[in-house]
Amino acid sequence: MKCWMYCFLYAGMMLVFSNAQGALLYTSGHADIGLGFHDGGPEFHFHAEDACIGGVPDVSGEFEPDAVLIVVPDHAVLLRPDGSEWNFVGTGAGMPLWVLPQHHHHGDGGHEEIPLLGLGTEEIPLELLLNDTVAIRAAVVNGPGHFSLWQMDAFGMPVVYVSTFDPASAYELVVRAGLHGHYNWGFSAPGLYEIEWTAEAFLADQTPISASAVFAFRVVPEPASMLLLTVGALTAARKR
Repeated sequence: MKCWMYCFLYAGMMLVFSNAQGALLYTSGHADIGLGFHDGGPEFHFHAEDACIGGVPDVSGEFEPDAVLIVVPDHAVLLRPDGSEWNFVGTGAGMPLWVLPQHHHHGDGGHEEIPLLGLGTEEIPLELLLNDTVAIRAAVVNGPGHFSLWQMDAFGMPVVYVSTFDPASAYELVVRAGLHGHYNWGFSAPGLYEIEWTAEAFLADQTPISASAVFAFRVVPEPASMLLLTVGALTAARKR
């Protein structure tokens, strides 16, 4: 299904079900939770690059963190693999797990309609920070289930950076300036998640700096199901 159709369906759905006031829906394409350096300090933003934003395909540009609602569609659902190495996601083996994937697989139409979300520090100049690194973490996660962030290593094993189910299993996420990386973003239950990200670093002269911002994610049922709910809700409203 094309981007514009998903955007249309999600837009109709959110008229009834969205809790994010005035936020634009990010439903597919590439984007980053970005960290730049402005007015003497670090600053989070949402950076779109050929993304479907607010029903418009191929959008590129920057947005305030609260201006965009990141949609995790129902066709992003997987079944949690067996093995204790997956316990960090906070759900049992064989149970549903909604994932924005680290990579899109070419030719997989389903994946191509799922947001490809990364973390980016391209706007931080090299040699500005001590060791050119910044530590990023999910400081506060509010939502109906557990959130996790991981990458897959060369041996097919998860390398965990965030786990609200088992924080002790996660490594610190240290990102180099001037780069961006992609991760798997996992959610154990449908609903609205508000995640406060913090960034901490030192300038080259060892002055500490920090920033924080909240980004919202909504894990939703598939558009066809939600469209029926939306139509039903609007029909019921018209009858009152």
